[in-house]
Amino acid sequence: MDRVPVLLDAFSDEGEISLVRCLYFHIEVDETLGLWTLGAGIAQIPFFMVGLAGILLAPSVTEPRFVSVPQLSNLFSAIEARDGHSVETGDIWFPQRFLPYRNQMHRGAVLRIEPKVFLTAMQVRAGGRDFTEAFENVTSEGAMENSPEETRVFAEWSKIQISEFGRWQNVEYPPRRHGTGDNDILDSL
Repeated sequence: MDRVPVLLDAFSDEGEISLVRCLYFHIEVDETLGLWTLGAGIAQIPFFMVGLAGILLAPSVTEPRFVSVPQLSNLFSAIEARDGHSVETGDIWFPQRFLPYRNQMHRGAVLRIEPKVFLTAMQVRAGGRDFTEAFENVTSEGAMENSPEETRVFAEWSKIQISEFGRWQNVEYPPRRHGTGDNDILDSL
């Protein structure tokens, strides 16, 4: 599995540990994908899957990184064009010691995080583990890498989103992504 892309969001120097909050994108699926089964010992247990979430890693299996705004916009549009699918953001926290070049990092920087470190942060976020204990034996060396090209792509994409949202007038219904063209980012309703 490739490293997970996250956007650096905030720094916190309060408390025992200096922390950094990062945002990640995930796909929410409201519908079920039929009857599922889980193998438990010798029995297969049927269950009904409701609400799936998948963390976005890359634009596709052949494109490991986000390299252009249209690529990112088209991906989000394609996901949200399906009924019951949406792209959402979540947040997780890491010790600041994981940041490469801490003094050069800024809000909006895209970092790529080792999957095991990301999963540790998700367990802490879900309340399954104590923060200090969870990261106590996790090495910070190589846990995160800076992704300058993706930082540029996400910054440009964010500017477009803010600009489009600023032109949106309907307070009842938020804008929705549609289409796959470069300029087809939001439907202003």
